[in-house]
Amino acid sequence: MPNEPGVHSFPGPRTEYRSSGLEIFTVNSQHSGVAESAWLVKIDGLVIYHNGDCRPDDPSAAYDYLRTKTDRIDLAFVFPVVDRGLKYGVQNRVVFTTFRVGAAFPMHATAGDEMYLAFQKVYRAEFPAVDFRFPMRMGQRFTYAGGRIVE
Repeated sequence: MPNEPGVHSFPGPRTEYRSSGLEIFTVNSQHSGVAESAWLVKIDGLVIYHNGDCRPDDPSAAYDYLRTKTDRIDLAFVFPVVDRGLKYGVQNRVVFTTFRVGAAFPMHATAGDEMYLAFQKVYRAEFPAVDFRFPMRMGQRFTYAGGRIVE
């Protein structure tokens, strides 16, 4: 499948792809025994970051690289970890201090999960300029317009 037209592989540790106004930049990790990627997507003036399960050994270096591509992230999708002693907690804080993040959504838990509530409480206190959101019910929709989440 990798050699088929329209299929693009993003080998690590960093990859860039540009086509028709779409830009994708990746950082990678191997912490779980398989390649994990996080990606920054720029399209139509919007900047989206999705962490996936990526956990670089040196998050500062990874985000310094992505910072050369943009200084802001409109929508960030990150791991729902707040503990400063865990790598994802460190990594989240690096994202929130390296970029001007408009809105952030935690991933990987069920809508309304206590983990999301803790995430929102802790990070809102630390990073009041970021709009932290999460779904309270399955299928809940969020609209991003004019640089912010609107209900």
